[in-house]
Order: sequence, then structure tokens, then C-alpha cells
Amino acid sequence: MKLIYSLRKDKKSIKQIQKVTLTTEKYGISTEHGLFGSEEWWKSIDENKLELKTIEGTISKVYMSGHNDFPEFKVLSNGIETSWVRMGNEKLYKEGAEVKLEYVQTKNRFDHTYGRTLVNVWVS
Repeated sequence: MKLIYSLRKDKKSIKQIQKVTLTTEKYGISTEHGLFGSEEWWKSIDENKLELKTIEGTISKVYMSGHNDFPEFKVLSNGIETSWVRMGNEKLYKEGAEVKLEYVQTKNRFDHTYGRTLVNVWVS
């Protein structure tokens, strides 16, 4: 499998999320594990205070959602299909390809709901 996305290397996304977290009242990621993408945040993952989860399966669908402008894909793993945002080179996501995802559950600052944040993506 080939690593096609790494959040650690995605400085632009980290910077955008940090800015929203630090400059808005209603948006951004909770800082209970450190500022998103900071050394403290990565240390929380390394120490399993912020659990890194893994899904392995097959890409079952590649599509655009929203107003046909939001790239997503679906993964079939152990009979369960989940939807994800395509991160990195969108062209590398192919239906039928094997995929491995690592992600963390991140808490939104304002409404305290949880979302999934991709950390690494590999495809065959």
C-alpha cells in the first residue's frame, strides 16, 4: 500500500483549522488535547490520550457531494460502509482499491459533537 495522505505533512489544513479555532466563537476543534496539529496534540495521539483508530477495507464508491463540489469516498469494511472526505490527491482514490485509514475523533468547540479527522490514508 502507498501512503497518499498524511495530516502531519498537510500544513495548509492544519493552519486553517488552527486559525478558525483561535479566531472564531462557533467553529474549530476543541483544544482539550492541545491546539489541533500542534506538538501537544500529536503527543496526545502518541500517548493514546487521543485514540488513533484504523479502518481497512475496499473503496466502494468515489463521488462528489454537496453542490457537486465536495470530494468523498465510501469504504466497505467488515460489511459496514462509511463515508470519508478525499484528502490528498483525489485521483488516487479508485473504486475497488484496498484502503487503510487512520483517524481520530475530534470534538467540535461550539456544540461538542464529534467528527472524524483523517490522519493517514493508504491505498493499493
